[in-house]
Amino acid sequence: MLFFPRRRVGGFGLWVMIGLLLAALFLATSSGNGTTAALGLVAVLSCAVLFLVAPLSTLYLARPEGLWVRWLLGWRAWPRAAIRGVGVREFRLMWRVMGLGVPGAAQGWFNERELGRVEAYVDQGSGLGVVLELADGHCVILTPADLEGFLDYLRRQGYPVA
Repeated sequence: MLFFPRRRVGGFGLWVMIGLLLAALFLATSSGNGTTAALGLVAVLSCAVLFLVAPLSTLYLARPEGLWVRWLLGWRAWPRAAIRGVGVREFRLMWRVMGLGVPGAAQGWFNERELGRVEAYVDQGSGLGVVLELADGHCVILTPADLEGFLDYLRRQGYPVA
């Protein structure tokens, strides 16, 4: 069953996008060196695309045999046998270890305030999320839009939901 993360439109991310697009417009119309303007325009538009695509790339696929997360760079999977526990808790990502963090999406490895190093595929750096405790000792944080529906589905499939 497919589940979508919360999608946030507006706020800081919207202002960043407006700023990037204004910078692209300024670079395109600047009267300096054409090569410099073109390289700047490519860089700014690449960042703008990243800010648009990354939040829209996240998708959660829950099946009886395991969980999959689609993120900007592909798919990440955890077999059901590797999931030791599923619960809901407040989280706060402190800093990125390796991954992507843009307004509207945090994807990859982060340090969390209480859990330490975690894997996160979330819509923002803090809030209420689903925490998967894995058999190898690390945790994964997800933020499905329908939190209760996600947990109910996992319960019906026999996942260890607390």
